[in-house]
Amino acid sequence: MKFSRKLTEEDIKNYKGPMHYISHHGIVRPGNESTPLRIVFNTSSNYKGHVLNDYWMKGPDLLNNLFGVLLRFREEQCALIGDLSKMYHRIQIPESDQHVHHYLWRNMKTDKPPDVYVKTVLTFGDKPAPAMAQIALRKTAEEGKKEYLEAAKVLKENTYMDDICHSEETPAKVQQITKDLDNVLQNGGFHVKKWTTNEKARDEDDAELDLFKTEHEEKVLGIAWDNKTDVLRFKVQQESQGKNDDRKNGVLTKKSLVA
Repeated sequence: MKFSRKLTEEDIKNYKGPMHYISHHGIVRPGNESTPLRIVFNTSSNYKGHVLNDYWMKGPDLLNNLFGVLLRFREEQCALIGDLSKMYHRIQIPESDQHVHHYLWRNMKTDKPPDVYVKTVLTFGDKPAPAMAQIALRKTAEEGKKEYLEAAKVLKENTYMDDICHSEETPAKVQQITKDLDNVLQNGGFHVKKWTTNEKARDEDDAELDLFKTEHEEKVLGIAWDNKTDVLRFKVQQESQGKNDDRKNGVLTKKSLVA
């Protein structure tokens, strides 16, 4: 799917609806292997006295209860997490919304005028984007429930934004639910970047489970998870506040955590 399209002078001239330009900048993330440079579009920026987000309603909060999703993630022996790849960019927007997402791009060529592009997909930072993304995901689940009832239920109940957090009784059930989820998501234009499980979800006799093997710490809904030992951890920073602070002696206490 193309996330943007280039406009010609004729395109701009012939379109009679509202137009709006949004600013963008790059965010460098050296520790991120998949996306070391992310382009961020600022739909809260002011252009000729207009802020795009001021014209939109936020929409309903459709996110599942965070605590409930986390509890169900460790309800059964075999834990499973999946990260939806570029979730917002899998959702197309109508032409009228595209034209209020104009942006300039010169591809580092400073000796020529910039070209005009429009975003053709949902943009992170748009006020209604979270609600729109959840509606699209739920619609995908609804369309797939006739053939993949359990997978559709997982998408409806065990997701938080773009994170799928689920657990099953056996490695065989983990294998089946991931295949079913992949099929449902594909029909809606989504796909999972990678699946990760704990040790109990791995059947050494099944070569396909090599796909799930990782040797580093993951994050589940903001909490560090060592999938090899199946331990959830909170990471805190210890900084000494003075001579009476227990942290300077390497002692971690309730008092120092609260401080």
